[in-house]
Amino acid sequence: MTITYKFIEDCFQSIENEEIPQFDLCKNDSATFTVLKLQCKGNIIASPEEGPRFENSDYTINLFPDALRLAKTKNVDLFLTPEYSIPLNIIEQIISTESMHPPLGKLWCICTQGIEVDVFDQFIKDLKGNAKLVVITDAAENYSKRFFVNSLFYIFKLTSGKLCITPQLKTKSMADRSLECEEVGLSLGSIIYRFGRNQPNQLISLICADSLNQRDVSISKLFECGNESIVLLHPQLNTKPRQDDFSSLRKELFRSNEGSKLVYISQNWAEDSSIAIKDSGDSELIDSPWSSIYVKNNNKNWNNDTRSHRKNNHLKGLGFAYWLDKKVNIWFSSKRENMQFLHVRKPCQLGPMVTTPTIDVKCYESFYPDESRSRWVDAQKLFDEDLNDIESLLTDEYKFPLTAQLEDRDYFFGVSLGKNEESQLIANKDEYCNRLGISIDLYSEKTRVDGIDQFINLANCLREKRLPSHIKGLRENHRFGLNKLNNHNLFSVDSEDVSALVCFVSSEELANKTADILIKNMDPQNKEKICVFSSKKGNVTEIVTFPQYDTSIDASVRVKPRTNISEG
Repeated sequence: MTITYKFIEDCFQSIENEEIPQFDLCKNDSATFTVLKLQCKGNIIASPEEGPRFENSDYTINLFPDALRLAKTKNVDLFLTPEYSIPLNIIEQIISTESMHPPLGKLWCICTQGIEVDVFDQFIKDLKGNAKLVVITDAAENYSKRFFVNSLFYIFKLTSGKLCITPQLKTKSMADRSLECEEVGLSLGSIIYRFGRNQPNQLISLICADSLNQRDVSISKLFECGNESIVLLHPQLNTKPRQDDFSSLRKELFRSNEGSKLVYISQNWAEDSSIAIKDSGDSELIDSPWSSIYVKNNNKNWNNDTRSHRKNNHLKGLGFAYWLDKKVNIWFSSKRENMQFLHVRKPCQLGPMVTTPTIDVKCYESFYPDESRSRWVDAQKLFDEDLNDIESLLTDEYKFPLTAQLEDRDYFFGVSLGKNEESQLIANKDEYCNRLGISIDLYSEKTRVDGIDQFINLANCLREKRLPSHIKGLRENHRFGLNKLNNHNLFSVDSEDVSALVCFVSSEELANKTADILIKNMDPQNKEKICVFSSKKGNVTEIVTFPQYDTSIDASVRVKPRTNISEG
């Protein structure tokens, strides 16, 4: 079916005596909007007849209703759940319980579990018969029927006080090569709603694999007029959210000029959530949720630009990576089960520059379930930053990074691997992160482990007293530390004044190049206090050091000319 984009405001032209409100996240009277987004955890059972179902009673009975209570208490502009998360009875509970209704101008975006077609059709019919509701049925009555539907329910209050229910159906099935769920049973929708006609900011939602629909979900379709500013929601149940097919739309958007007019919010399930096919015994774990907010940042000084609020956000479970290839700030949630309350800068800013926030995303509070799993409480320490995987491998003189603050840890590891602080914060073109100081998720863990191995090799070289003789006073007596003024990370135990920059890199050729770069950028009095270690042609027992240094009395140049290793 061909996909149609439809403004929600246009749906009210034929409805008498009802007026849709202006949504606070779309208006220009404030520079930011607030969002409460849920990263739930649980075991999902999927079948082609019923679709994915999440039947954890702690959520159904306690945590979903408490999340909505918090959304209302915080007066958030937007409440968002991941794909296939909410049972239909919670929608019924919202409708029948006025205290769970969103305030005027606010929007609940709630993704329901798989619903059988007959049940869904009857549910919509029953809603239409409720005089206290207005039900927008364009999407609910125009879809290709199979066995079940995957719906996002928009819920908002009208100016009359009535509640409006607007379901939007998924338009593209997930990859299902074994024909065990969506490819066989998913009913496909044909309408994607827009919120915010004639407003400076619009909202659009793509349900997981909707983003794979290259014909109907593209830059030209999303930005129909070319002057829109869009908050794009992307709720998912996805074991590989950074896989090429799923990230291709995101890459295309931020490669284009429209990327500067976009806030992209992906929301997935938490780590250790499982997806099992009913009666088959096959299951798959989510190990890398990557629930993230993407905002364009062309500032070359992005590192210092984000420094102060990186720390604040990290303490509340919101990490940072800079997607260098696309010049985008990525604010990613901890992989653990959580819910976060954030302020996000709107993509369109119409006020004077002096009123535009310098912070694009700020996390005010994070929550996780209490021990009884009956309510959400303030979360503590959502990131894994204990470095238990290296602590046992380091003796006391090398344990500086274990006790350093995260910012100093990033800086230290960057220098110790022959690079800089920024290298620890950069996500590559496929959104892999190189950061050693925290464990982000399994997707980035291989890159992190490679870096940890290099760091352990550095510590081993120092412990084995392999420092070259031109670096005085440190071979026998040293400890790790950090001086950001000269990038030195190795110090004498007896004196801070005796120090050097040491690092370990992955190859002999890279070590040679790294030494050249470090010498070029180092001030004159410290050019002789550099040592780059590597293994010779991959042999970890045969260590080489650069720069090569001539210690003879009559040497005219201490640092020897660089050798072209690639020729020999």
